[in-house]
Amino acid sequence: MALPARLTAALGRHPDHLTEDDLQRAVDNQIPESVDLDWKKDFYQGTDAGKKELAKDVSAMANTAGGIIVIGVDDGKKDHAHDLAPSEPVQGRGEEWIRSVLANWIQPVIPNVGVRPVKSTAHEGKIYWIITVPPSTRAPHA
Repeated sequence: MALPARLTAALGRHPDHLTEDDLQRAVDNQIPESVDLDWKKDFYQGTDAGKKELAKDVSAMANTAGGIIVIGVDDGKKDHAHDLAPSEPVQGRGEEWIRSVLANWIQPVIPNVGVRPVKSTAHEGKIYWIITVPPSTRAPHA
């Protein structure tokens, strides 16, 4: 997936291959958020407001250069990777839920959005979510 080369350089590897160690390095190096990188401490809420926020975040990236959303990294309200915060998987709120929200809340649909969990090795049973958003040729999305 074509994403800004800046992301691979900043994170040390392509977002499709990020590990918990890479996320820890992002924290150690205080990698800042930007238009193509969003750190989220918590998984999106299952409410309409949470679904709207997910759709807004993904649409904004697709409408520009693309990027990634990393769920499970706290920005400490400082707009940079501040601390790891993996979460326990929530029944019914994983990849299928994310894809369903994107399909139902964004028009036109954004193709080729990547969604994958990354298991924590430091926190047994917990995960991070990596959402990769390609730049869209069908923008604007709303």
